[in-house]
Amino acid sequence: MQLDFVVALALAVTFFGVAAKPAAAACLLAFLYALGVFLLSAVSGEAGARRAAVAVVATGSLLYLSRVAPAAVGHEALLGAAGGLACLATHRLLVRIPLPPLPPLTGRTVVVTGSSAGLGLATAEQLLERGATVIFACRSEARGRAACRAACSASGAPPERALFLALDLESCASVRAFAAQLLATGGRCDALICNAGAMHPERRVTRDGWEANLACHALGHHLLARLLLPLLRRSRGRVVSVASCLHHYGDPATLLADPMSEASYSLFPAYARSKLAQVALTAELQRREGASGVVCVSLHPANALTDVTRNFPAPVRLLYAVASPLFRFLQPPLADGAATTVFAAGSDNVSSLRGAYLERCAPVACAPAARDEAFGRRVWEMAEGHLSPWLAPLGPSQ
Repeated sequence: MQLDFVVALALAVTFFGVAAKPAAAACLLAFLYALGVFLLSAVSGEAGARRAAVAVVATGSLLYLSRVAPAAVGHEALLGAAGGLACLATHRLLVRIPLPPLPPLTGRTVVVTGSSAGLGLATAEQLLERGATVIFACRSEARGRAACRAACSASGAPPERALFLALDLESCASVRAFAAQLLATGGRCDALICNAGAMHPERRVTRDGWEANLACHALGHHLLARLLLPLLRRSRGRVVSVASCLHHYGDPATLLADPMSEASYSLFPAYARSKLAQVALTAELQRREGASGVVCVSLHPANALTDVTRNFPAPVRLLYAVASPLFRFLQPPLADGAATTVFAAGSDNVSSLRGAYLERCAPVACAPAARDEAFGRRVWEMAEGHLSPWLAPLGPSQ
C-alpha cells in the first residue's frame, strides 16, 4: 500500500504549527505544493495544467491572507485549516486519478503490451481484478511469467486468466509470430492495449532498420493492431494506445521528412515525434474502422512515477532515484496512472471513446496535427510503407 506522503506531511506541518504559526506554515505548504503540481503538468503539456493554475492562484491568495491577517487565534485557526484543506484538495483533485465505475469485464480477453512492470503491470492487475483474461505480451519470458504470478496474487484472479505470450515490438517477425499464435488459438481479443514503450538517450536502430522510439511506440503497435483486426472486428473490440501528452511537442514536418531521425537525434524530440505518430495513427485507424465497430482511443496515462529512465546513463538514473521521493508528492501512483487505460478498455460509454484522446479518464484535445485528417493519412502511408513486407494476412480468418 502506497504511503500518502501529502497527508503525512500536512499532519506534520500542522503538528509543528502548534508551536509556530500554523496559518503561515499550512498556507505556504499548500502554495508550494500547488505550484509544483502546476509546473510538472505545464512542462509536460497536460491539459490539467489549467486547473493546477487555478489552485496556484487560490493557494497564493491564502498565503497572502495568512501574512496580512491580524494575529488572532481565530484567524490563525481558520487560515491554517484552509491551507491544510487546500493542500489535500490539490492532491486529491489534481494528482490522484479516481477510476470511474466500470461494468464487470468477465469473459473479455485483453492484450497488454509491456505488462511485465510499471504501468502495464498495474493495468493488467486492475483488468484481472474486474474479471478479464489478460494476455501479458512481453519480451522476456521470465519477467512476463513472474508478472502473471504477481498480478494474480495482487488481484486475487486465478492463474488461468493470466497468460504469457512473447512479443518484441522492435521486431516485425516477433509481432507477426505473436499475432499468428493468437489467431491460431481461435481465441478472442476484446481490447488491445498498446502500452509498451521506452526512452532512448542515444539513437538506436532496431533489427528492421528503424529508429527505436518510432519502432516500438508507433510502427510495432500499428502492425500488431492491423494483424489483430480480424479478432477485434469480431468482438467489436478496442485499440487503446497509451501515448503521452509530450506528443504535443512533436514536430509534424520532421516526423514526415525524417521519421527515423537520420539527420539528427535528440531524446525528447524523437520521443515526442514517436508519440505524435502513435496518436495520429490511432485516430486514422478509427476513421478507417468506423463501420466495423472497432473503437480506437489514445490517451495520456498521467505523469506517474515509472522506470522510464532504465535505459539512461547511470548518473541520470541515480539523480532520478534521489529525486523520486519529491516526485511522489507531485505524481500519481502507478495504480492511478493506469486508471485511464483501464477506463478506455472497460467503459461502456462507447460514443465518448470512439476516436478520443483521454487524460484523467476524460476526453481532451490532442495536438492539432494528430487530429488533422490529411496529416493522419500521410503518417498512415508512411507507416504502411515501412510495414508492407509484414502486412500480409495471417491465415484464413483475415
